[in-house]
This record gives sequence, structure tokens and C-alpha cells, in this order.
Amino acid sequence: MHEAPPAAAARTAIRQWLDSAANGHCGETRLGASCTADASGQFRGVFSTSWAHAADKCLQACRACERCRFISLALWIGECHWYYDCRAPQPAGGFYFAPLPNGGEAAAARRAAAPIRKAVALQVSGHVKSCRLDELKAHLGECRLRFSRCDLFVHTWATMEPATVHWTGSASARANVSSLACVARLQAELEPVAVRVDVQRGLTEQMDAAPDGLPFRAHGAGSLRFHAERHVGYRWMAQGMQYAADLRRDVERRDGVKYWLSLRLRPDGHADSRRAGDLAALWDCIQRKTSTYIYSNQSASLELVACSPYEPLGLRGHYADNCFFGPPAAVDAVLSTLITHAPAVYRRLRDRNGLLPAQLDASVIATAAALSGVQTRQRVYIPGARYSAASSLSCHIDDMLMLQPSRPPCDFPHGAMLLHFSKSSGTAVCNSAHALGCTIRTLAKNCVVREGLQDGPWWVRRNANLSWWHIANFAPGSRRAERRSCDTRRRLHPTADSFHAVESTLHEGKLCAGFYNFVLIRTPVDRMESHARELGQFEMVPWEQCSDLDALRRASPVAFDHYYIRTLLGRDVWELPMGSINTSHLHAAKELLSQFDAVILSDAPDSEQRMRDELGMHFKLPTSSPNRACAFSPEVRSRAALANSLDISLFEFAKQVHALKKTPSCAWHACQKMRRSL
Repeated sequence: MHEAPPAAAARTAIRQWLDSAANGHCGETRLGASCTADASGQFRGVFSTSWAHAADKCLQACRACERCRFISLALWIGECHWYYDCRAPQPAGGFYFAPLPNGGEAAAARRAAAPIRKAVALQVSGHVKSCRLDELKAHLGECRLRFSRCDLFVHTWATMEPATVHWTGSASARANVSSLACVARLQAELEPVAVRVDVQRGLTEQMDAAPDGLPFRAHGAGSLRFHAERHVGYRWMAQGMQYAADLRRDVERRDGVKYWLSLRLRPDGHADSRRAGDLAALWDCIQRKTSTYIYSNQSASLELVACSPYEPLGLRGHYADNCFFGPPAAVDAVLSTLITHAPAVYRRLRDRNGLLPAQLDASVIATAAALSGVQTRQRVYIPGARYSAASSLSCHIDDMLMLQPSRPPCDFPHGAMLLHFSKSSGTAVCNSAHALGCTIRTLAKNCVVREGLQDGPWWVRRNANLSWWHIANFAPGSRRAERRSCDTRRRLHPTADSFHAVESTLHEGKLCAGFYNFVLIRTPVDRMESHARELGQFEMVPWEQCSDLDALRRASPVAFDHYYIRTLLGRDVWELPMGSINTSHLHAAKELLSQFDAVILSDAPDSEQRMRDELGMHFKLPTSSPNRACAFSPEVRSRAALANSLDISLFEFAKQVHALKKTPSCAWHACQKMRRSL
């Protein structure tokens, strides 16, 4: 049973503690210590899936303990440790510590606000089952408190329950009971914009095909972990989601309505969000996320988010497909992939897991999203990270409880611009920029504006032997100079609080004046190893070849042949054949690198402090062990270093620039622009 969210009166203290928490603990403790005489001790029973819940329990126990002034917490062992003092904190993976907040008991006042003038589509699909409409009514009520237009689109079936079996193996009791009376009640009480009712057929000879297209009887017993009837039932469920989306698109075409968000719900109200007992928190999250959305039909820069405050939309989810949301283009792209390219979706899911998972539904949605170029938001929060901006929220309880950090003043008229070297922590910087409240004109998790400004990522050439999807998402577009010019960027984004990320190349190999230009860079071979995993993830090389340097260079020549120099010097150099980069290019790249306002080594010990000092960003390095898939052998690392010797020389130069540009006076939010060179 999931826990309810912490009471409003405790949320300020929870936020304060989580926001100030740092990795580590304050020393060993013991059970049975005295709260009136000892210097430290333990509280048991704080097991939780949520940092917020665990912190709430720990803070309550601490307030009842006279000598408790600091606490440390680790979810994985379910213990809260208390201390009178914390003079020598010790780093420890999975532990976080902070002092007891002052005045944390004060309740945060809820601000009443006028509804946002945006339209939201609630797309309901599935069987009505027991005809419980309470949760649909609650969703509509919460929506109308926050948005000026909330339109309900309903697709259901002619019977109360499906003729096919549930994934648990149970059969439906009301498979032959008509749903028409319930549909009439739904129309009268909820007043949907459009309703469609279809007859769901059972298993037919034409539908007796497994996900790979072969008949089910061609597979050995248990090889698919589910049978034909269940597969047919799932296909009808997916088709129902598509029918509900069709109803919304009909209104868009007929009336010209622009829906900023599509929310998928079930008519029986079964969604994991209800277990939290707080639909208001979910809709607060939806409102905050929607306030940053730019209406777009480009699904590659969009996302899906599960409604559940506990369970993300992923390969191991049980219920996350019952309720999820995102921009309409993202929802449509995922449903189109799921229905039109079902064999490819199932093959990818099977290849990743060996066998298809028993809880198929949410896994298939997440896999279809990956194939569609749509990001599925996972839990993004760790204590102290402050990744609480609308675009980075997963709507997990911990994400919702975090305070918005204050936005720093920006002294550069057009804001900050990151040259995003792929696999060098640029996405984490994008999250931090969102948390600062900067203006970012895209939903992409790496903050790039691909279609309008050709921001990338650029990993392959347009003539690469890859699918149209790979070319559309990872190759350069038009060479029209004005599309990528500094003047265009300044005109489109004129404010000082703008944040820009460029994961292609610098325009004409020059910095844009009027911006705070900065770059993060890491050891070249480590970057290539991470990039190899990305190529495997996006099926640009087979997984079994993702540590083969020759295969990687064939798939993405630019990413494994002096990628740093190519990215710095512009598209003409980026397009040079392999082996063309020489020392003159290295000297030009050094000259350009020295002109950046900040050059930060993403894996240096002081990078977090530098990001705070120079950009006001709370930047967190990963604390978990890296994924070792596609790990380079010592021989491959040596070959990669030899083939990229000029990039390695540039990285050594970057370390010198990083060491020189340390003064906080040269900061985006606190200084006038200052150039340094070696």
C-alpha cells in the first residue's frame, strides 16, 4: 500500500531539508541511544519509495528527540540517523545529511490563480466496467481549476468488460453486458465533446499473429510469455487509445483548436494516481509542465509522463500506462508507432529483456516512445539537486515537493549559450537551466531547438546508411546560413534570461556576441565510450559491436574522429572526411576555446562549485556507478586515443583554460563579459 503525500503543514520543512542535503553521513550510530544524554542515535521504520516520505518520518522523530540537530537518511536501509553535531561528515553512497530546518512547521499557503488560457484534451479509452465515474469527474474538476478549456474525448466498447482475458489470466464477468446505459450516463454527467462506441471482436484467424508476424502456433509453449487471446486484447486496447486521439484530431481540424496537452485516462477510473489520494498534486504538476510547452508537431523534442507519483512510465511498470500525458504530438507519435509498427516495438522489447515482460502494457508504451523519439520522464530528483523546473518534473512526489529556486539576474543581453559536446553532461546542465527558471524555447531534454535553429545533435551525415528516423534526428539539416545565424538566435530569443544549447557546431566557427558562452568538456576517450552506448541505445550499431571502434567509426565518423575540433570549427570542418583534421585545425580550436567565458571540465572535482559560482546552477555529478555496457578494452582505448590525438591535445589545453578561469567575478549572473586567452 502506498503512503499518502505528507501533510501540507510539513512540506516546507521537507523541502528545506531535501534542498540543503548533501551526500554522506555524520558518523556511526547505535540503537537505543538516549535523546537526552547521547550525541547520536538511530530511528528505525522509515522505509519508503520516496525521499519526501522518508524525510517526513525522520524529521518527525527528530523533533521529539531533544539532542537531534542533524539527520542522515538512506532509503535502501530504512534508517534515520540523528546527531547533536556534524563536524566531520563522511561521504557515503546512498546517504544524505542536513541539519534540522528552522521554522519548518509553517504551512505553505496555496496561491489561488486564474486558469491558464490553454486547452487540454482528456482522452478516455477502455471498457467502462463498473461504470464508476467519480475519478473522471475529479480529473475534470481539477483540470477546470487550472485551464480555460478541458475537453473530454471518450472511446469505449459496446460491452462493459472485454471478451479477452486480463494479463493476470482472469476472465471478465460482464463480457456480454451492454455498456450503452453507462455511456448514456457518462454523456449526461460529464458532457464529453465526442464519444465513440465500437464492437470489440475476439480472436479471429486473421488476428492469430504474434508480435513478430508469425502465427502463435509457430512458437513454442511459453516462448512469448503470453498467448494469442491476451495479445489480441492488448491490440484492441491500443486501438482504443488511438480512436480517442482521432476524436481529438477531428476537433482540431474542424475548429482549429490547439490542445497543449493530451491526458490518457481509463473510463473505469483505475489509475495509480488515486492511491496517493491527491489529484491536486498531479494537476499542479501538469499545470507547471504545460506552462512551458511550445505547441509543436515535432515529436522528437517531446515527452510522456506517467501520472503515478510512485511509478514511472518504463519497462517495469504495472499500471503507468493507465494514466499518462504529454503534448498531443508526443502522444500521437507513440500511438502511431505502437499500432503501425507493432512488430518492431515487440522485437525491441524482447531483444532488451530476453523475453517479453509479464506486465506488457506499460513496457510496450515506453518502448514505442523510445522508437518514436519521445522522452519518457523518469524520477529525476535526488536530495540537493533542485531539478524542480516544470520541464524536468516526472510528477513523482519528490519532484513535486521541491521549491523553485530563485532566478539569478543575467547581465548578458541575450542570456547564456552552452556548446553541448554530446555525452559531456550537457543534459544535466539543461535540467539546471530549467531549475533556474530561464527561458528555454524547447521541450527537448538537451534544450536544443532542432528544427528552427539546427541545434543538433549532429552525429551522422545525411548520406549515412541509416533509417529516415535516424537521419531526421541525428544528421544536419539545411545549409541555409540564416537558419543558424547569431542574428536569428538573438531575434528569436531577445531576453537576458534565455538559455541556449547547441549540440551541432558553432555557427561558422564563431562565438555569438552578447551571450555568456560556456562549454563543458570531458576526457575524449571517456566521452567516446559513453557515445558508443548511445549508438547502441538508438540502434545505430548492433549491441554486440558497440565496443568495436571500427564499427563505431563507420556508423558515426564525426563522433569518433576529432569530435571536439569538428564541433568547435563549424560545419565545413565538421563535414571533412575522416583523417583530414590536422594541427592547423587544432591551433584554430585552441584559439576559439580560449574565447569562451567559461570552460568547465565536467568530470573535474570542482565542476559543481564552478557551475554554482559562474552560472548560478546547481549542477550534480552522477554518484552511482556508470553503466558498463559497451565498455572499451584497454586496446580499444589506446587505439581511440591514438586516432584522436589532436582532440586529446585540445583537452589538455582545456584543462589549462579551466584552471585559469576560476574567478566568480566572471559569471553569467554577476559580471560584465570578460575574455581571457593563453
